[in-house]
Amino acid sequence: RRRVRLIEQLESEIEHLEAEIAEITEKMMLPENLADHQLLAELNTKMEEDNSILAEKYEEWEQLSQEK
Repeated sequence: RRRVRLIEQLESEIEHLEAEIAEITEKMMLPENLADHQLLAELNTKMEEDNSILAEKYEEWEQLSQEK
């Protein structure tokens, strides 16, 4: 079914985004990166973008999950 495939695709994308956000968070916490303000700013921008996309994916997933 098309809806089931879309839900599975969204779940995969959500999982990927969550992993990417976790990786960015880890990079931001590395002692060698704490003094690199440019790198931290770039990582923060990427994390904000990913969080925004993640919120959209969660919303899509929720809507599809509630459809019958």
